[in-house]
Amino acid sequence: MIDLIINQLQMSVSWLRDFNDEGLHFILMFLALAYILISKKEKYHRRLFIGYSLLFTAVYFCPVTSWMITRAIGELVYWRMLWMMPLPIIIAYVGVKLWCRMEKKWQRAAAIAGFFAVLVLLGQFIYIDGCPYEKRSNWEKIPESPVAICNIINANRGSEDEWVLLAAPEDMVPYIRVYDASIHQVYGRKGDYWMAGSGGNYIVKAIDDEVLDYEKLTAKCRRINCNYIVLPDGASRVENMQAYHFEVIGQVGSYIVFKDMDWTE
Repeated sequence: MIDLIINQLQMSVSWLRDFNDEGLHFILMFLALAYILISKKEKYHRRLFIGYSLLFTAVYFCPVTSWMITRAIGELVYWRMLWMMPLPIIIAYVGVKLWCRMEKKWQRAAAIAGFFAVLVLLGQFIYIDGCPYEKRSNWEKIPESPVAICNIINANRGSEDEWVLLAAPEDMVPYIRVYDASIHQVYGRKGDYWMAGSGGNYIVKAIDDEVLDYEKLTAKCRRINCNYIVLPDGASRVENMQAYHFEVIGQVGSYIVFKDMDWTE
């Protein structure tokens, strides 16, 4: 129990640290809350903003509630809880209140300029080397690898209407579905939604394994008419797949695209 509590607290702190990164807007929010707390005219908003902030902090860091929430939505997306913290609302509210206290136009103009300057200086510029953002290369705004895989498959179709059922690494599944809905897929995002009893569960796990049972994988795919497979590159992978008549039709980075040459409609 103690280990679970510690793990939940460490997870909450870790996501908060990653969410804030090098930005200092949380400090600005705390200063804004301090203003609301000491201001005599903010009795109503004191209960609203400070009360909500304290309640959110308790829910976010409480091991019991964080455990329940992570069981429901998953630990990898727990950081999205921080979107519920009214950080921009609190900062903007106090900024407007301070602006309204100034009577002269030049003071208000200077206050607006200073306010935005503080926001910029305390933030972090996201379009830098090593950042997760990049210029879009397609209208769907998805990574290049799934796009290239879709193009390779379409180029190797016997006809435009040829049936395509693809088994690809799980992280590519949603992107491929967005880019080309005519390319059917063996499983959903979690593998057990579709065709679970026919091999969907096995295939989603096998694709990411370093050691593959090629005979079983190809048999499971053929059982459900899956005629295309995308596998991470590995030792003797091409030769082993060719032994079961799955030929290489292209490669994208470290991924190899195979087609079942024995498949017929």
